Amino acid sequence: MRILFTSYPAYGHVNAMLPLARQARGAGHEVAFPTGAELVPEIERRGLDTWQVGPSRAEVDAWVRAAHPNLEQLPVEQRTRMAAPVLFIESAAKRAVELVPRRSSGSPKSSCTRRPSWPVRCTACCCRTAPWSNRTAAPASCSAHAHGLPQLILPQGADQFTNATTCQSAGAALALRPDELSADAVAAAAERLITDPAFRHAAAGIQAEIDAMPSACDVLCVLVYGCAS
Repeated sequence: MRILFTSYPAYGHVNAMLPLARQARGAGHEVAFPTGAELVPEIERRGLDTWQVGPSRAEVDAWVRAAHPNLEQLPVEQRTRMAAPVLFIESAAKRAVELVPRRSSGSPKSSCTRRPSWPVRCTACCCRTAPWSNRTAAPASCSAHAHGLPQLILPQGADQFTNATTCQSAGAALALRPDELSADAVAAAAERLITDPAFRHAAAGIQAEIDAMPSACDVLCVLVYGCAS
């Protein structure tokens, strides 16, 4: 079977799809992963067939600035909500339009079917035992969860504030907003994460939930054959 993956050209979007793309290629399927210019070299480095399609991230950023010239004046946690229709919906539509001629010319030739999203077990490598500090973009946060690590989250934008709130509510993280950030605040939060076992206990519970999720192999079997492996 010929399987097409495509994504907005950002690491967090592409990396989340790589386990399934690799599984499909390893199972003998013909896999293509077109995206915007910035991530084409990264996908090529991973050994997957790719080509440039749709707007680059720089082009999308320019569209956002044109559509919302006062975006920088908004609170940082609101900016992505305002920019999302341009960032993801309009750019995805342009990418889809550019993919149609590829389908007609044979790259890929198979009919395109949009499958619903499916939870896939985190597979990122994150071999650490100390609390994990990150901005809580989803891939970094999931990597920490997959290894049962408490997190110190320093959100900067995009979905990071929502992710930070969710992780903190689950008891597996502490978060410092930009206006709360200082060396003393980071040191104090790290000390709490290290000394309070409740954080590691909560993180271990999330790790167990992730371990129980379908693997990339399971998801591929459902999508291709309609049944689990």
